Amino acid sequence: MEKITLEEFWNDKKSFAIHTKTKEQASLLCEAFKKMDKKWYKSEIHIHDRAWEIHEENGCYTNHGQFGDINKLKFFGYKIYEFENIDLTVKEKDDVNKKDISKEEEEGELGDK
Repeated sequence: MEKITLEEFWNDKKSFAIHTKTKEQASLLCEAFKKMDKKWYKSEIHIHDRAWEIHEENGCYTNHGQFGDINKLKFFGYKIYEFENIDLTVKEKDDVNKKDISKEEEEGELGDK
């Protein structure tokens, strides 16, 4: 599969997801998202590795600020990229919001309200 940058991932209007097979991959991906100031769908909380805690090796993060199970996302027509095919190089934003993540209800799993 072709490689994609995080800029391309976030800026494309198509539905994309990145599959993380390990907690380490999920953490590295979420660190890169935080550098880009990416937040959960309809939230002010930065994206973090919650998908791993819920879906473990089946967890994916979408370019809509949500997470879900790889099989569910495939069913909904998401193009799935493996973590290894993502260029994690990002330019840090100067004004990154450094909120603590503590409220599960503010996170956005696919299929939530």
